[in-house]
Parts: sequence; C-alpha cells; structure tokens
Amino acid sequence: MAMLSIGFVAAAAEADPKMGYAIGGAAAAAYSFAAAFFGPAIGRLVDRRGQLPLARVLAVVACFAAALAVGSLHFKSMTPLFIPLAGLVGATQPNIGSLTRSRWAVLGERVPNLESAQALESINDEVSFLFGPAVVAILASVGFVGMPILVSMLLLMVGAIGITSSWSLPAPHPHSTGVSWRLEFPAGIGLLLSVGALGGALGAAQVLQLAYCSALGLPKGAALVYLVNSGASLVGAIVIGAQIWVVPVRRRFTCAMLVYAIGVIPSALVDGYWQFVIASTLSGIAIAPTFIQSNALVAEVTSAHSRTSAFTVLVSASAVGIAFGAAVAGLAITSVGADIARLILLPLAGCAATAAIVTDAFTPRCAPPTFSTVI
Repeated sequence: MAMLSIGFVAAAAEADPKMGYAIGGAAAAAYSFAAAFFGPAIGRLVDRRGQLPLARVLAVVACFAAALAVGSLHFKSMTPLFIPLAGLVGATQPNIGSLTRSRWAVLGERVPNLESAQALESINDEVSFLFGPAVVAILASVGFVGMPILVSMLLLMVGAIGITSSWSLPAPHPHSTGVSWRLEFPAGIGLLLSVGALGGALGAAQVLQLAYCSALGLPKGAALVYLVNSGASLVGAIVIGAQIWVVPVRRRFTCAMLVYAIGVIPSALVDGYWQFVIASTLSGIAIAPTFIQSNALVAEVTSAHSRTSAFTVLVSASAVGIAFGAAVAGLAITSVGADIARLILLPLAGCAATAAIVTDAFTPRCAPPTFSTVI
C-alpha cells in the first residue's frame, strides 16, 4: 500500500515523459477517491460479515485490476483506461490498517496500554512507508514500466492472506444496525476535515518529492528523500508510543498537527538536493504521531459494532486528501515546474492545522460530536 499511489505516478511518468505526471497524478487521485468512496461500505461489510470472507477476494480483484492498468501503459491505444483501472484498484483493495486496528481494539481488555499497541501498528505502517516509496523510485529506474505496481500488489496479496489467518479475528456483527447501514463516527467531522487536509499535504508532497529530485537531475535521489521522510516519521511513532499520556487525546492530535504544519515549511522553500533531504526529514517527524493520535481518538470513542467502518472512514478522509493533493501537485508540476509547485504544501498543511485547532477549541471535553450517515 505504501508503494501503490506513487507507483501510479512513476509508471505514468516513465511511459509518457510529456504528460506523465498529470496522468499519474490523476490515476493516483482516482485510486484514492475510489478507496475513500467505497472504503466505508467495505468496512461496514467487514463489520457485518467478518474479515476472512472478504479480504482475500477483494485482494484478488484488486491485483487483477492492477495488472490490467500496467498492461494499458504498454499499449498506447489502451492508455485512457489507466486512470479508471487505478480507480478500480482503489475501490476493491482491502484496507489492512483498518483490519489490524480493529483487531487491536478487540484485544483491548487484555492489552494494558491500548494506545501503545495502536502506536506499534503505526510503527509497522511506517516501516512499510520507510521502504515502499524508496523501492518504487529504484524499481521505476531499473525495471519495466509498471513494475512497482505489480510488486506492490503481490505484497498486498500475501499480506491479505496473512492478516486473515490469525486467531484474533473480530467477531462479525450481522444485525448490529438493522436493515440500513449506518456509519457512525463519534470522533466528529472536524477530525475528518483535519485528516483530509493532512492527506492533501502528504499526497502532494509524495508527488513533488519525486518530481523535484527529477528536476534536479537526480531521479534516483528520490529514494533517499522518501527514506528519510518515513524514517523520521518512524522515530516519531516510537517516541509517541513509548509515552504514558495524561493529556486528552484530541489535544495531542492538535499539537501533532501543528508540529507537522510547521515542519513542512522548509520543504516548500529550500533550494538544492541535500537541503531538500534535510527539509524532508523535518517534515516527516510528526506524520506518524498525528495519525497515531487520530486512530487513538477513534478507538477511544467508537463501539465495537462499528469500529472497522469508523477506522475506514478516517482512512477515507485521508485518501480523499491524498487524491486531491496528488492531482493538484501533478497539474502544478506540469504547469509551473516542480520548484514553484512545492509552494502548494503551505496552504494544505495550514488548512490541516487550522481545522484541528478550531475543532479542539469548540469540542466539549465530555461529549465529542457524533457524525453519522446512512449508505
């Protein structure tokens, strides 16, 4: 999953040097929007039917769609299918993060510090994001067009089989919501807006990191940029997970978002490759801590019968932001070049921090607002 979004961009850029970043950004956006739109429904199905019957079937369909997407790049007449096929991958890909976090929540009564367990899951994620984008940058430069996409889907298939083979699968809740499928999100819509804006900054940054290094004549140098960015995030996750907190979780989320918004500023302004590497390290420090706090907030206020779907709604908010950020970054790079396009990171990160501050200021400590809808 850490390879796929940027893999679409890298594959399209290699297949079409002129319009590749715009096409790849649109494909990454289609992938993320589809995951965001269909993810909550899939999460609700998982809550009702259980993880095992669905995750493996969905993974097979996603792998088949990804193979077709790669094939479309090798036949120019089929290239217009690349974007909708990327969307099909997003619509059918099982969200492993939601499945695992739901399982941790089920084990909560036997885990003395559940938030540290959730932080451990984020550390697992960061290990993937530490190497995934870097592997994409390497494979895109030495392999055939679309090779990173196929490798990522092979890994997803293996992971989907493994993650549904454990003894700790949550019990299904087939009659928890009656006839309708009601998505409940007690953490409130403000959290969704904040995470969505953060996703926008992350989606734009991932595309811009590859494009800026390429503009400097160092396309393989993007591997190091991705590595230090995710490595800093991993260190942040370890530090946060090792703490015993007395500060309310929503306040911790706001503080982490502020640190990220401040840390991303140098990435938009510095000149030169090594300066950009250092700036990318700074911008990565608060990524995982911010997501850890958002997931901890969801786990704290959501009941078991809708927990998987609530985690998926949070992921969907991030995915919408990533899609928007990737698409905007691709268009900006095509229009004004990677150097100037980096400036879009500033308003995206600023919106994320502003939404978090406003939500924190107006949310009663005793009763978080509940967002719910029927699908």
